[in-house]
Amino acid sequence: MGVALCAACDASPRSDAADNARLGAQPAPETTLRAAPFQSSAITLIGTVSRQTEAWTFQRFTAELHVKASIPTALEVAIDTGSTATNNPALKVRLADRDLLDVVAHPQATFRATELRELSRAGDVVTYAATGVLALAGRTNSATIPLEISHSSAGTEVHVTANIDRRAWQTALLRGPEGVFDDRLQIQARLIFPNVDSR
Repeated sequence: MGVALCAACDASPRSDAADNARLGAQPAPETTLRAAPFQSSAITLIGTVSRQTEAWTFQRFTAELHVKASIPTALEVAIDTGSTATNNPALKVRLADRDLLDVVAHPQATFRATELRELSRAGDVVTYAATGVLALAGRTNSATIPLEISHSSAGTEVHVTANIDRRAWQTALLRGPEGVFDDRLQIQARLIFPNVDSR
């Protein structure tokens, strides 16, 4: 099944390229959209500590969405891991520790997705599976997260809601989240990419 799907995917671009060459058409250029800053866009972690819900939002980050012929082709996000805003200062200090985010040695976390596979459409919202490399606390791991992408006159909106379980934390970090989080952690993101001509 996977081989057949890949073969089908490979066949289409070759056919389009041949048609474009025959008709003298130029391939669609790739456009890079940059996310609006914090407050318009937001990346937040939500978890439970001793059965109490805690949330902390990263105040400094950048995000770029690469689009070709209105189809997203790649997503790059870089987060300043020391820029969390939270009402629990003790938790912020614990997260910054070398056993977890290790902010001093690794002040930035990145996610670079170069494969966006369409999963479904519902009205103006298209859901993609974004697969790429997550670099966190000095470790790199492959990761796939769901993206909900929609368009408006102001630009492109990307929404993420993804659960991260204990096993994922143990893989991504030096130590597991014992004593910090309960079993699950959720990442929520709203990234607003203004249209190039609307800036």
